[in-house]
Amino acid sequence: MTSRLRWHPAAALEARAARRWYKDEQDSPEAAARFHAALRAALAQVAEAPGRWPVLADDLRKRPLHGFPYRVVYQDRGDHVLIVAVMHERQRPGYWSVRVG
Repeated sequence: MTSRLRWHPAAALEARAARRWYKDEQDSPEAAARFHAALRAALAQVAEAPGRWPVLADDLRKRPLHGFPYRVVYQDRGDHVLIVAVMHERQRPGYWSVRVG
């Protein structure tokens, strides 16, 4: 059964910013497209089986993006999955913790 995904607004901004960074700062529309595809694939797998990936903290889990130094941080809330962050591996740990209650 596929869970419904919901985005924390800041997580949606992070995903767009990362894609834009690959496109503009790295001058690579191809990398931006690959990032987008990797993110979509990760989200589809999270929606299909949210308990599959490792626990990060409390009831939060993380799903790596293949080929990119990013992780999708999410929380399974039963009736939906909340995407809490699309974080770069080198960002300060736990910065997104204020997004969940």
